[in-house]
Amino acid sequence: MRIGVDAREWVSGRQTGIGRYLETLLGRAGETRPEWRWVLYLHAGYERRLQTENIEYVQLPQGPAPLVDQIHLPGALRADPPDLFFSPYQKGPWRTPCPLIVVVHDMRPVVLPRRWGGLRGFRRRWYLWYTRRSTRKASRVVTVSRASAEDMKRYLRIPEEKIAVIHESADRGIAEGGLDRAVLTDLGLKGPYLLAVGHLRPHKNQEVLVRAWAGVERYPGDARLVLVGSGPDRARLQALADELSAADRIVWLERADNQTLSTLYRESSALLQPSIIEGFGLPVLEAMASGTPAVV
Repeated sequence: MRIGVDAREWVSGRQTGIGRYLETLLGRAGETRPEWRWVLYLHAGYERRLQTENIEYVQLPQGPAPLVDQIHLPGALRADPPDLFFSPYQKGPWRTPCPLIVVVHDMRPVVLPRRWGGLRGFRRRWYLWYTRRSTRKASRVVTVSRASAEDMKRYLRIPEEKIAVIHESADRGIAEGGLDRAVLTDLGLKGPYLLAVGHLRPHKNQEVLVRAWAGVERYPGDARLVLVGSGPDRARLQALADELSAADRIVWLERADNQTLSTLYRESSALLQPSIIEGFGLPVLEAMASGTPAVV
């Protein structure tokens, strides 16, 4: 098998859930199916994060996502067709010389109201139209939970027999990783702390953590709340922490490698996951795999 993969979300220096999903998948697949070959399609200038004999790279030009999705990517596939093309998110090229598999992690943009980041008006109609076209062209649509599968059937009108529910797994670099006390020292963590991991977006609901943490009246003087993640809500959350006089008790970490995450999970008092919606909720599984309580 020679499998093409849309790897544009797997970007060094920018931590996203889809990027981590893809990193775990490629790592496991490389071990369990060493005879398979992988073709990773990346934008020019992106880091080539895996260097093995069974992985090759194809560069795609920068440009608006729909243009790359439907013009540049199909052109690259036709030039040297793989046996299968895998898209780790809900969009994919509508014309491919090979079978297409797409992954729909959740239907958050259409399920949620506007205040939690849901789409309305033209943007909502565009999202549904584009996603429906991609999933209809796919030979198989993978999702990560039964809840997401039910939302897909409702909003995308995908038949049950076309959907494959394949749960996510904790990255072994986290689940089986050890402790590195230097991580805690570098972050200034001298006492107990609570941990939250995830993209800083409205539906992740980190605002409730900042407000709750600011309202705690009795706590050890060196206790901290650690927020790991980047995203459009960061500036607003930091301003809120300043307003509530809690900024000096919150540690912000934009990105963390597996060793850092492994240490943070293992040493935290608990993982906090206050999201309004999750397709799967990978940090909860990673915390459980690390022996850390998860408050959801």
